[in-house]
Amino acid sequence: MTMADPAQQIAKAVQGCTQVLTTQHQQCRTIQFHECTAESVAVIYANGAAESLVWSSRNGDLTESVFLARPGGTHAKEVTHHFSYDDLRRTGQSEYRAIGSLSMGGLTWDDLNIGFVTTLSRETEVIGGMTFRIGESVTAIELPRNMGSLITKSKIFVADDLDEMIPGETFTHLAGRKSGPTYQLKQVIRPGRPGFLSTKGQYDCGEAS
Repeated sequence: MTMADPAQQIAKAVQGCTQVLTTQHQQCRTIQFHECTAESVAVIYANGAAESLVWSSRNGDLTESVFLARPGGTHAKEVTHHFSYDDLRRTGQSEYRAIGSLSMGGLTWDDLNIGFVTTLSRETEVIGGMTFRIGESVTAIELPRNMGSLITKSKIFVADDLDEMIPGETFTHLAGRKSGPTYQLKQVIRPGRPGFLSTKGQYDCGEAS
């Protein structure tokens, strides 16, 4: 079977997005794919149209994903992936941005397995297009085993290896070398079940350097 031209594959894939915006900032091209299906994102990544991912949640009411492609950038062709946070910083009140890089082929949103455990005070939290209620117990979202743990002043926690956990179990978050509070696992959520990514806002290369 003859493979379709990558440009044609991308052109077809972005039809699964509500809007695509391309801007140029110095030597970096920023492409925003708004509300793409997981399948569209897989094709876009597999064909090297995007190299980095900026993901953030602002005030618990939206999820952002911005894809950045650098001229001459390298793109993995293997059906494997690597995702790592380069930075996690507070950019405003109740606003957190996780910046990472992604290189792979054959990606699906479920393959990412990224997210966090949160005990934010607001009643609901929106992550990966999913809205759920935050009660006394926490909602755990799976992360790759090699991600480790990150913690912020507003108690956003990152956990790993949640496949071995079941609702009702308790676990202790470790902040550095000190033992953290113990929480009861309310439910395990894996991002992407609705099948959508949403991008809003505008970022330049400096945000993901």
